[in-house]
Amino acid sequence: MLGVHVVKPFTAYLRGLGPWQPRPIASDTTVATPLFEPRSYRPVLITAARYLDFKAKLADDAPDLLARTARRAEVSVEALTESFRQTELSVIEREGAVILLPGPYHVCGTERGPLSR
Repeated sequence: MLGVHVVKPFTAYLRGLGPWQPRPIASDTTVATPLFEPRSYRPVLITAARYLDFKAKLADDAPDLLARTARRAEVSVEALTESFRQTELSVIEREGAVILLPGPYHVCGTERGPLSR
């Protein structure tokens, strides 16, 4: 069935938070920008596999990922790095998906994420 989009319960619940950027695979900067750039804070919904990949890349070379994200977000690397260090982040894992909740959204999660620590 090509063209059929299955709506998971959490997508319907989060619908009111703003525009979605549905992509087959979100780039690292697409995932990092709403997590670590305060003007762009918003929940990120990705697959569990993509979350593990993103976490590994961040652990492997955070400075490079943050530099690329800063260029994309048009902010200084220093400001984004400081935000990365200070951003509160919660993680909700359900049914093969992960919802990452940064900044003001972190209080909605039950598990604190290790990304920014």
